[in-house]
Amino acid sequence: GKVFVSAGLAACASEFATLPLDTAKVRLQLQSLSETYKPRKYRGVSHAMRLMVRQEGLGSLWNGLIPGLHRQALFTTIRLGLYDTLKVHAAA
Repeated sequence: GKVFVSAGLAACASEFATLPLDTAKVRLQLQSLSETYKPRKYRGVSHAMRLMVRQEGLGSLWNGLIPGLHRQALFTTIRLGLYDTLKVHAAA
């Protein structure tokens, strides 16, 4: 029980902390895939984050947080929780 809860909370905290960097990275990747010859909007991760906050507000750095938390709560909780449980049973 405690292992699953701890794993889920740690994964959700990690998602919250790293989502702004991931959001900026994805925007940079999408920008590089653009087939038009217009000038680049973002020059790097920190520039993308500053521009997002200035133009869209601070919350734009966490767009998609809820689906990310759901994913982490399900996948990581199960994966880490089962790993620890199986490790204990395998050692017995």
